[in-house]
Amino acid sequence: MPELNGYEAAKIIRNMPNTTIANIPIITLTAFAQTDIKEKTEQYKMNGFMDKPFNPVELYSLLKSYCKAHIISSAS
Repeated sequence: MPELNGYEAAKIIRNMPNTTIANIPIITLTAFAQTDIKEKTEQYKMNGFMDKPFNPVELYSLLKSYCKAHIISSAS
């Protein structure tokens, strides 16, 4: 992204006053097999991460599980 990286965008989203938006699932999709990806994902309160190249079926399944959990927790 030209102005923000994914971590900066996640930080902004997580600090939004609307809790429904602030808690939306965020998945890191990265081409870099860095050892600190998991730590950064946790630091910026992202839900998970996947490496590229990724399996579209696995990404869909991961997003579906997080979105389902998000909808349930938002309804409570």
